[in-house]
Amino acid sequence: MLEFKYSRRGEFADHFRGSDRDGFRGWHIISGAVMGRGGDSASILQQWILANPVLPTLSHALSDSIDELTCPHGIKLFMGGDGISEVRVDGERHEIASAALANMGWPRLSPPGYVRSYLLVLHRETES
Repeated sequence: MLEFKYSRRGEFADHFRGSDRDGFRGWHIISGAVMGRGGDSASILQQWILANPVLPTLSHALSDSIDELTCPHGIKLFMGGDGISEVRVDGERHEIASAALANMGWPRLSPPGYVRSYLLVLHRETES
């Protein structure tokens, strides 16, 4: 939110354009940090999510759920433990996106670790 309200220049969070290879296809988003909890397992999950961008997969799963007329939209990602994955759009669990995240093949670790991140979908962009 700091990035959206005060900066819009990438000072507080990353921006992804709709045409970015690792971005949210067709949309300009602000992506917050991937925060972890759970020691080494959380660090492993953070590294996995950085090496395996989830935004393209989520953009496909959410393609019919983002309403351009009511932007911005908040998306929360939470994953870890023995297979917990949750994607929320504007506070509501999105089953298709949650299943897509669960099926991405991220490591299930013991002891468990968890990561979460927040995205802000700003507006639709045309891909170049």
